[in-house]
Amino acid sequence: MNYIDYIVSNYKIILILAISILIINYIIGFSKKFTKNIECPYCKANDVERTQRGLFIKVILFFKTVKKFKCLKCWKYFYVVSNKI
Repeated sequence: MNYIDYIVSNYKIILILAISILIINYIIGFSKKFTKNIECPYCKANDVERTQRGLFIKVILFFKTVKKFKCLKCWKYFYVVSNKI
């Protein structure tokens, strides 16, 4: 019963900690999608297809040249970032 009392009395701290861990995990997973080469970062295949960017990427990264690709081997999406305008 001592553990249950501790969890109930500190549920706000535990909830904030769990949410922050999920947000950090999402940010790390999202940042793995960005690469500088036109090559899938997951399976390293060169067989890719260009797709349309979403509104979120257009608004957030308006100052960079970002292109969205889909790998035709593992069917995952990734972004290629270019510094030239």
